[in-house]
Amino acid sequence: MRYDLNDYSVPHTCVRKTLTVIGKTVEVIILDGESIVATHKRSYDKSQQIEDPLHIQVLVERKEAARDQRNCDQLIAALPVAKAFLIEAANRGYTLGSMKRNLTKLLESYGATLLNRAMEEAYQKGVPHLNAVRQALDRFIEEDVPRVSIHLQDQKMQQLSVRPHDLALYQPVNQEKNA
Repeated sequence: MRYDLNDYSVPHTCVRKTLTVIGKTVEVIILDGESIVATHKRSYDKSQQIEDPLHIQVLVERKEAARDQRNCDQLIAALPVAKAFLIEAANRGYTLGSMKRNLTKLLESYGATLLNRAMEEAYQKGVPHLNAVRQALDRFIEEDVPRVSIHLQDQKMQQLSVRPHDLALYQPVNQEKNA
């Protein structure tokens, strides 16, 4: 809410509503109809943001809940096993918020096919946990990496193991960069 060249916070439920401001000498009172929705110490400075920490905390919690729901919706839409996996994880008392965020990151990194395969395996083994999914992903990738034989003279060099990177993660050389 802007009043006298300063911004005063209001609860997120009051955003985009027509509110009434009463500016007193030492405080600013903000009303929604006849109900007081916020009171703040008045500032006579310019361009200040006066915030009630509770308004910010509630807004942050609400945004996190919305982000978690969006992650859940995205996972369920992309991965056939996601709903059953998340329900079983919840039944076991696992923290779903961080699990959904991490599964969403894995979806972006590995794609739906490989992630669904890893989650399906973890679910079928009765371990609906992020670590089981990561282990399956690592194993699938290790299995798919072609082995190359090179005969080296140095004994230490013969024992080295090199895992090639997935070239699909790199931008093609001939593709122009967006400026």
